[in-house]
Amino acid sequence: MGYNAQLLKVIPIPSRSAAAGVSINYPIIPASDQRVTIPAIRLRAGAGGGNLIVLQTEAVHRFSLAAKGAVLTIPGIGAGLTGRQVVIRYPGGQTLVSEITAQTGEAITLDDQVEASQTAMLYLLGIEVSPSTSVFALTASNRTSLESPCPGVVAGKELGWPVFLHLENTDGNEEIEGGTVAFIGV
Repeated sequence: MGYNAQLLKVIPIPSRSAAAGVSINYPIIPASDQRVTIPAIRLRAGAGGGNLIVLQTEAVHRFSLAAKGAVLTIPGIGAGLTGRQVVIRYPGGQTLVSEITAQTGEAITLDDQVEASQTAMLYLLGIEVSPSTSVFALTASNRTSLESPCPGVVAGKELGWPVFLHLENTDGNEEIEGGTVAFIGV
C-alpha cells in the first residue's frame, strides 16, 4: 500500500520570516488519529547558512488542572526541561503551544496560561541534540529544497504526536518559503 492509500489531508506550510535574532517556528499538530509527514519544504538562508531543526515529540504526559494557570504538576516528568517546547491537547481537540520557562521538581511553569481540565495531554518536544531530532543544513546564500516520497522528508513518530519546525535565524535572512504537510492515518 502506498502513501496515497492512507492520505487524510494535505495543507500548505506558509511562508515565515522574522527579524535578526528572532527564531522562526512552525508547529505542526495532527489530530489524535493522524500522523504528520512533510513531503516537501523550501527554505532560504543568508550568507551565514543555518539549519532547519525538526523537533519530534519525546514524551507524552496526562495531567489535570483544577483552575486556569501557568504552573502544572506533571507526575513522572523528567528534570532539566526549562526552555523546552510543549503542546497541550485538551479533551475537545483544541491545542496550545507553549514553552517551559521554569521547573521545580514535577512542577513546570509555562509561558502561557492553561485552561482548567480534568484530563489533558502534554506533548514534550525534543531539543536539537535529542536522538529523534532531524537537522538539515541550509545552503548559505541560497534556497534549499527538501523533497522525499512516502514517508516524506520527516514523519511524526506516532499518531497524534506534533512536530516543530525551528530556524535559529541569527542574521534575519533565514525563511521558510513554503512546503507541504500531509496527514496520514498510519
